[in-house]
Amino acid sequence: GCGGGEAVSRGRLAQLVHDVLAYAFEKRSEDVKLLKALGKAADALLNGTDILQKPLSRLRIKYSLIKGQNVEPSEGDGDEGKRLPRYMMISRLRHHHLRRVMLRHRKMRTSPLVLSLIDQVLLLSTYTYKSVRIKGQPALLSCCRRYWSGCALVVPRLVDLLQDRPAGPRPAGLDQRVIGAAHLLQTRYFQTRILREWPMLHKFAMALCESDHHDEVHVHAVLVDLFNTFQSGFYNISFDIPAATRWIASTATWELSPGDAPPSGRFGEQGEDGREGLELR
Repeated sequence: GCGGGEAVSRGRLAQLVHDVLAYAFEKRSEDVKLLKALGKAADALLNGTDILQKPLSRLRIKYSLIKGQNVEPSEGDGDEGKRLPRYMMISRLRHHHLRRVMLRHRKMRTSPLVLSLIDQVLLLSTYTYKSVRIKGQPALLSCCRRYWSGCALVVPRLVDLLQDRPAGPRPAGLDQRVIGAAHLLQTRYFQTRILREWPMLHKFAMALCESDHHDEVHVHAVLVDLFNTFQSGFYNISFDIPAATRWIASTATWELSPGDAPPSGRFGEQGEDGREGLELR
């Protein structure tokens, strides 16, 4: 605990959220309200600045509307010199500042703790209950855009889930998890990443072909939609050979202990280059 007004570092908060999520998955897996609350907490922790997206959009729309209503040409300058109220300049500067804040926190480096949290958010995004998935999926997309190796961790697991064929009895809730994975793979972000990587493109196409064992009508309909989305975007495929992403296989594991929680200010460091990947251990 923290006493005497001591500030809690983001790393310690991340460790706390990680431990509570692990407990909820093991002991409270049917508590939908708890899982939704934890999904929201993990989203705020990992993607804090993304909460500025809606205010930023509203500010931009408001600025555009007011600018169109308050255009006053200056004398003798025609259309080249237009004067606006002073508060419009303040709104413009605020919009510029908020956008800089958001862009500055894009593509941050990962750690074993961050990757483990993203893995937990992935589980929320493909959970058996739809209300939990609705909370987890936007958070997962933000994580993949924000952190190096986030997408490299998530995509192989989503693709493997499509072709998951249990040897024994069919696990309860597998159909709902497949639906969650299919909805995520239909998004423009994941489709773009798959179409520009030949090895992942091959794996994804094979997974779609091998998903015929999901014979439930509602699951089959979602898989058909996924195939149609993939087919409609296939013309965008690049014939160039891009820099290969080092995908993190579903079987990869990393050790995580309380000592892995980074100190204050180093929860996720700003990436200095465009290299994706992580030294797993």
